[in-house]
Amino acid sequence: LLNIALPRQVASSFLSNPNLMDETIEMPATIIFCDLNDFTSVVEELDGNHEKLQGYLQESLGIICEEHSKQDLIIDKFMGDCVMSFKGGNLVNGTPAEHASSVVIASLNSKSVLNKSKLSYFNDVQIGGASTDSALIGAFGTEKRLSYTVLGDAVNLASRLESASKQCGVSNLFCEKTKELTDGNKYFIWREVGYLLVTGRKQVVKVFEALEKNKDNQNLINSFHHALSEYKLKNVKKAKNLFEKTTNFVHSRDKLSEKYIQNCNSLLKNGIPSDWKPTIVVSK
Repeated sequence: LLNIALPRQVASSFLSNPNLMDETIEMPATIIFCDLNDFTSVVEELDGNHEKLQGYLQESLGIICEEHSKQDLIIDKFMGDCVMSFKGGNLVNGTPAEHASSVVIASLNSKSVLNKSKLSYFNDVQIGGASTDSALIGAFGTEKRLSYTVLGDAVNLASRLESASKQCGVSNLFCEKTKELTDGNKYFIWREVGYLLVTGRKQVVKVFEALEKNKDNQNLINSFHHALSEYKLKNVKKAKNLFEKTTNFVHSRDKLSEKYIQNCNSLLKNGIPSDWKPTIVVSK
């Protein structure tokens, strides 16, 4: 029962040492938010059949949580059709780099398994993740009710990146810290998405998309990075042509490249402002 009500790592630790409920610790962590696609449209389609909605959600969230558990992530909470998980603190083994790699692998695997499932609904997911050198981890709340969770700026950033991923046309977005921690791993590779200005933050953040490590994805990344480098140099016409070539590397066209093509068209039509910066602005 405790393993159902609490994250598995937390339940076993609290049983062996109840005093842990009174402790918080400041440590590195990597946090992800995984949000199922098309929730609003599915709710409308089911027309108030909440029993069916619950069943569909449980199937999809179960797949996500299974992949998270395989990587020893702490499944923090459910928020409707969204799962928040993290890895860090003194209840899990490994280094911050290993934790970050586990989180990215769990993200890619959960999306892959969902995509390959034969579920009628909720078979795709948007993901946002962020890493930090310092997060507060422990049981928080009141004297009558506690929740084991993680607090810090990276939590807010991960949430913002999840919502921004769909607007950028990618399936996941991670902060630069996660990319730095996992450089050189043998399971996935990184595509620089660009500089992002998200709601609620004054400073832009450099964000990346994690992709499975294979030849096709490497070719996509090489082509996209070439286009992005020209875009940053304000060589807009050349960048547009290169982004158009990049769209052909993806069967259904690369949506991120298409977003940059739209930006290029706007700059070519209206000119490049003197204070222009290669930043993507997204809403909440």
